[in-house]
Order: sequence, then structure tokens, then C-alpha cells
Amino acid sequence: MKINLLLALYVIFTSSLNAQKENNILNTDPKNDFSLYLKKSIDQSLLQETNYTNKSQTIKATFSLNKSNEIYNFKTNNSNHKLDIALLDAFCNYPLEKLVGKNPKQNILYRYLVIDKKRGKNRFNCSNSVSTRTTALISKCKNYNQYPDQRKCFSNELKNHFSCTVNPSVLPDTKKTIRIKYKVSKSGKLSIKTDSKSKSYNKEIDRVFSLFDQHIKASTIDGVKATSVGQFIINLTNQSDTECEINLFNEPEKRNNEYNPLAEQLKKMFTKNSQPTTNNKLSYYFKEHLDPQTLGKTNLNDINDQLIAYFNINSKGEYTNVRTNSRSKTVSNNICNLLKKYPVSELNLPQTALKSDTFSIQILSFENNETIIKTSSKVTTERMPVYRGCEQSENYKDLRSCLSQKINTHINNHFKISKAAKLELSPGRKRIFCMFRINTAGRIEDIQVRAPHPDLSYEARRVLYLIPNMKHSALQSSKPVAVKYSLPISFMIKPRRVKRRSL
Repeated sequence: MKINLLLALYVIFTSSLNAQKENNILNTDPKNDFSLYLKKSIDQSLLQETNYTNKSQTIKATFSLNKSNEIYNFKTNNSNHKLDIALLDAFCNYPLEKLVGKNPKQNILYRYLVIDKKRGKNRFNCSNSVSTRTTALISKCKNYNQYPDQRKCFSNELKNHFSCTVNPSVLPDTKKTIRIKYKVSKSGKLSIKTDSKSKSYNKEIDRVFSLFDQHIKASTIDGVKATSVGQFIINLTNQSDTECEINLFNEPEKRNNEYNPLAEQLKKMFTKNSQPTTNNKLSYYFKEHLDPQTLGKTNLNDINDQLIAYFNINSKGEYTNVRTNSRSKTVSNNICNLLKKYPVSELNLPQTALKSDTFSIQILSFENNETIIKTSSKVTTERMPVYRGCEQSENYKDLRSCLSQKINTHINNHFKISKAAKLELSPGRKRIFCMFRINTAGRIEDIQVRAPHPDLSYEARRVLYLIPNMKHSALQSSKPVAVKYSLPISFMIKPRRVKRRSL
């Protein structure tokens, strides 16, 4: 019997706000400036093809603003695509100050009522003023200025907390997905509701979220605190990209743009080992060739205060996969193009480098309210543990896939599934949740196991201790580090066949 390895739980997060205190959006007028503007800008035939998706027969539009105060994420509850395109064009061409006021903000979800039905006919009946929403927020997400980023950050934090804290052994064995509803009150209190009748399951859910001790700032509607609700849909069968604290290695260039529990620790380690200065050879190169206007477009600040370039080196000694953590595509392209022209031989790369290694160099720094060129004096190397036989992996993703495949094969070859069949366990999917560490010498240690039976726990430990030492240990900022991993093992117990007695 083949054992399936689930790296993590896949959590799909959805969030919505209650409609309380939306006084502005309900105050409409078919003769106000915006209503008359839409009436002139949009063909009446499109208006009459409006498809309502709610019983109230109103169409509402929501949107956010980017750093250039351009409308994006424009959505309506209308299912007529052509009408939506026309509405978007009309919104974009309307004076922004009249649309959202004199102080446009990026962390706001703006909302207008634009169409309703009267006496069987659709009409433009727009809000007299825009309605605004902010999302529930935790301190770790405040470095994101834009509404979708803040909401995604909050959802990722809840997702990671649940996936990395829950005991998989109490999750329902008979379901492919489970649903967890949550609510953030006006006071910022998080509460959870499930549809399960299992006391042990509900107790575990309560335990998991009782450990979520971060202070939550409540969402607002039109400046007034409001309750927000949402739900998790957890897929128990698919693999996930969930980033747990115990998994140090993700795409490094995302660390400044996505919340990572280890971000500050990694930043300090990187700065210490890369030794950035303003007067090394690489700094002089960028000072000579980097367009000064680029420095004004970096969007660096005292939280996101480093612009770092990442790259790989192929077997020919050439730059590959050059990228940065910049939030500006223009800035990133300029930095990458300049770096590609800098001689690889001048970087003094380590002789023990692998093709899958990721190299990091700081290029810019935000200090004393100013963005300056301050490059690394030393190139730092990042590497995940290298399983024997994976040394020739071309890149990080290939190396990660090779490691997963090798451990998967090892488990399948050594785990004695026959032991589970003799334990008289109830039919259905069974899970063994394992955690272990690969130390700086590449050895497996500190194995922890939760299993539905002591014999399965013993068997899992035995198999994990048989994993051979890694060919290379993990590196972060060129220093050997120990890495912890989670490894749920899943297998099925088939119902026993009952032998019929012959008459």
C-alpha cells in the first residue's frame, strides 16, 4: 500500500464584512452628478442588460487605489461583462477627487451603489458619497499599505496559524474538506464556529485559536468599527504552500513582501553576514550606472528598508533567474539589468556553490528617511538541505521536489504498513503527524510523533531515524543552520471483509 505524504493543509481564505452602518451607500440620488455622468457615459442598452445577483436588485461597485491613485480590483455584483467594462472605464475617467474625496487612501476598499431598478426599469442611481471599508488588521500586516495586501496578510496569518498548530489526528477522516467560520468583533475579538458535532474536534479548534494571541484591530465601515466575518475551507487531500514557522525555506525574494514569522531574524542574519557598505566596489558601480530617478521610485521605508537582488549561477558561470524584492517592476528591471552586466568573477562566489544555491546581495537601503546605494560586501548563500542524489538539481524548486521525492520513497520503502492492519483500527484515512529537525551536520534528530496508536508512533520514529545523513546541510546567509520540518503521513484502513458461513 502506498503512503501519501501531505506537506501541509491547503487553506482557502474568504472574508466579508457585514453591511451594518453603511449609511453613505444607501443615500442615493438618480440626479446627482455621478448618476448623470454615468447616464451620459454608458449606453442605455447595456444598462437594460443588467444582471442582478441579489434579491434587492441593486448593483454595487467596489475598488481600491494603487500608489499612483489608479483604480484597480474593480468589481461589481453584476454578471454582465460588457457593462462591467463600461463601468470601469467610466469610473477611471471620472475626476478622482469627486469620486473619493481630497485624501485618497490605499488601505481603503471604496464602494458605490450605482444601479437599481424602479418600476421594472434599470436606472443609474448612485450614492451621494463613497462608502469606505478597512479590513481587520494585526500589527505584522501594517507594513502593507494597500487594502488587498493587508487583507491577504491577515488571511495568511490565520491560515498559517491554523495549519501549523492543529493536530491532524483529530481532523475528520471521512471528509475531503472542512469548513471553519470565524468572526472578528468590533472589539477585535476572534471567535470560531464549526459545523462539527465532534467534541474532540471542536475542543482542538478552540485550543488552536486560543493560542492566536495577536492583537487584532477591528475592521471599519465609514470610519465606524464593525464586525467582520469569513471562513476557511480546508482541503484535506491536496498539498499546500502553507508556510509554517518550522519551515525556514521559502522563496527568499518574497520575505519583504509577504509576512514571514522569521523575517526580522533573517534580516539581522543577512545584514551581519553580507556586511553592506557604501564604499565597496559594487556600490561604486551602481552609483555610476543607476539612474537617480530610480531611487525615488523604490517605495522603501523604515519597515521595508532593504532592496535585495537574488540570482543563481549556471554551470557556465552566468547569471540566471535574477530578481529582486522590489515592489516596483521598473526599479526591479533596472537593478537586474545592471547586475547582469557586473562581472561574476568580481563577486567572489564560494567554490563549494551548487547550481541550486540562491545568492543574495543588498543593493539599496533606507536610512535616515532616505534611499541610498549600499551594497553587500559579501555574497550570501541560501540552500535547503541536500538529500544524497539531489546534488545536481538545477534550481531551488527542483531541489525541494527532489528532497520531497526522496523522503517519500524512503517512507514507502521502509514503513511497515502491515503493522497498521493488525491493530484493529477503524476503517478510513489515518494520519501520523511527524516533526523532525535536520541539524547543521545534516542528521535527523529531535523526532516528535502524534499517531492514533503507540505502535504507529514507534514505527514512524524508526523509519525517520533511518533517513540517511544529508549530503549538504542547510545554509542561510552562508551559515549552516538547523531546519525543522513537518511531515504528515496518511494511509487508508480498508473495511474488513466478513466471511459468510456456508449452510
